[in-house]
Amino acid sequence: MKFIAERKSGKVTSLTVLLYVVGVLLFLIPAYIGMTYGAFLQFSSIIVLAFAIQLTIRYMLTSFTYEIYDYASSASSYPVLNIYRTQGERSTLLASCGFEDMISIEKRSKIEDNVSKAANYCPEFGAKNVYRILFSDGNKEKAIYLQCDESFAAALSERIMLYGVNRETIENG
Repeated sequence: MKFIAERKSGKVTSLTVLLYVVGVLLFLIPAYIGMTYGAFLQFSSIIVLAFAIQLTIRYMLTSFTYEIYDYASSASSYPVLNIYRTQGERSTLLASCGFEDMISIEKRSKIEDNVSKAANYCPEFGAKNVYRILFSDGNKEKAIYLQCDESFAAALSERIMLYGVNRETIENG
């Protein structure tokens, strides 16, 4: 089963355009107005433009694909969830999580981080209505945030109940 999380670049587009404009203006001001320390403004513009480029790449040119592989392989005897980042024609595997390590999935209104480590695989800036998957990595709890629809989340939940860390308590309880 596959879900492609498409980006919606509404809020981030205006923020990015604003950052590009501020960066260019900061760079050009010392050229037209004689300033003694104009290099500081130009250095600031480089920082602002670098941040704008980072936002452009991360939130305007990137989408994510979540894919459930229901078959076992040599790497895992349980099904896995693979997360791919797509930029243009290039797709890169970012994470592969086995369902045997997953604890739970729950819907959140926004991204919150109250575990030792969390990964944000949502294509939107300031994503709302996300799903948080908790999983154990040794003795630490980690989280993955996904932005998917109800049916894909239900499929994840079903597999977490079948193969997840808490399956023994569900079977015996």
